[in-house]
Amino acid sequence: MKRYRLSIAGLGVLLGLFAYGAFASAATSISVNLQVGERYRGPSIVFTHEPDVVVIPESRVYYVQNCD
Repeated sequence: MKRYRLSIAGLGVLLGLFAYGAFASAATSISVNLQVGERYRGPSIVFTHEPDVVVIPESRVYYVQNCD
């Protein structure tokens, strides 16, 4: 009889833990804000098409070709 009550109590605790876990939730949030110097306040920069870029030989530097 004592074993039966202990089993029922253990089952109740186990079901309680599972019920608590079913309502638990977790949330993660990441926010990154990087500001260097003042905000650009000049005229708008707009590209009507992707600019033609050329790599400088023996480097990893690109420059815009045929542009003012």
